[in-house]
Amino acid sequence: MALGLWMAFQSLTGVILLFADPMEHWLHPELGRYGHGDRGAAAALAVVRQNYPGEEVGVLATPAASDGVYVVEVGEREVYVDPAGPRINGSRDHEAGFVALIARLHRRFLFESLLGLPGAWVVGALGLAWLGLSITGLTSAASDRLAQWWQRDAPGLHRAIGVLVVAAMVLVIVTGIRLAVPAGTDRIWAAVTSSGLGRPDVAPEGVRITSDDRGAAPRDATEILAALQSRYPDGRVARLLMPQPDDRVAPVIAGLSVGFDPGRNEHDYGGNTVIFLDQFSGDTLWVGSPDSLPAARQATLLWSRPLHTGSLAGEPGRLLWGGLAVAIAALASLGCITGRARRRAGHREQLQWQRQLRRRKALARQQRIHAARATRTARQRRRTSRRLRRRRKVRARTLARMGSLRPEEEEFPLPPVHHRGGDVEIDLTDRGEIDLTDAAEVDPDVDLEDAPDGASNRFPPT
Repeated sequence: MALGLWMAFQSLTGVILLFADPMEHWLHPELGRYGHGDRGAAAALAVVRQNYPGEEVGVLATPAASDGVYVVEVGEREVYVDPAGPRINGSRDHEAGFVALIARLHRRFLFESLLGLPGAWVVGALGLAWLGLSITGLTSAASDRLAQWWQRDAPGLHRAIGVLVVAAMVLVIVTGIRLAVPAGTDRIWAAVTSSGLGRPDVAPEGVRITSDDRGAAPRDATEILAALQSRYPDGRVARLLMPQPDDRVAPVIAGLSVGFDPGRNEHDYGGNTVIFLDQFSGDTLWVGSPDSLPAARQATLLWSRPLHTGSLAGEPGRLLWGGLAVAIAALASLGCITGRARRRAGHREQLQWQRQLRRRKALARQQRIHAARATRTARQRRRTSRRLRRRRKVRARTLARMGSLRPEEEEFPLPPVHHRGGDVEIDLTDRGEIDLTDAAEVDPDVDLEDAPDGASNRFPPT
């Protein structure tokens, strides 16, 4: 979430810095006004020294590189001079104003040091995290189906925008890290590519780059510019640093755009070639050309800023990079929305899983209770069955001992007697006595076969 917000912040501040010059011209139109003709760079420096006495005058930017006016650095200010006057249109402080505030926020978070680290290092570290997030996001999007990239929900839009801008975004991130931490990234790049740490604006050891004071008056800025233009007719002088009036040893340093220069459209760019000249004779003391450096080193020095700002393609490039910055801001916002939605979905899924787990535990507990009850019921049934069998056996033995039940009657039950009708009268008033001790006489001649139908011998033969 924090990294996504920082990405959106860097993108929006980058858009402002891309169009800082048009904004300044719109806010302060008087700074860029100029008339017809050019009185020369020497006259422009003279009027600046006259209006700012006692202050050190620095680099002069030519009208070819500063939208038709001379821009002279005086301390922390930029003084705008109309070449036709020459007259001073006004000045602007580097560290004051809205654009300067945005620049500090974009480059170092307003801090020269944060938690013991330079602010630029913090920006570089966040840039590395951003780079890793971009690469992992691309691999994650590539693992999904192509049809899912164009969904209209937040995750689908996030993937679609990321796939479209990832290449340009990685390019901007890498160049931004190099601009934030140039020394560290140059050492790493030199170690990887073996391209060294040479610079076209730093003369090698043993080369004399001091002026030879012969007692004559030094040449002024107008003469130096004319000499450079005659020597490099296809080049454009972007910057000129003249020695201070009391310094008769320092050389004149000029920055030219010669040949193909990626940073030619940069407003405050000093050119790709640095020339040291004798301030008295105007002779060339040393030329720092990018052709003398390895290609990997040239790419680091000359291509980082134009690729980062989109100035390589001029105004169309700035417009394209401005749209890219807006897309990255939208990408970061959608990423935050998607991440929050995923966290909520994960939380809901976790709660659902916890509810399911509780339900499964309750169901398992109920099943255990039912199984225990069934086991107890089955045990009680077995016990009851055993008790009933024991009682029946005891009862049978008891009845057998009492004589009320004979085993043969159990095995051979008597057939039922069917009554065929007729009245049977029993005289209960007869008080005759029956002697059960007398032996019964049975006529052996009686044929049981002649008995009436339905009558049978109920006694077994003796």
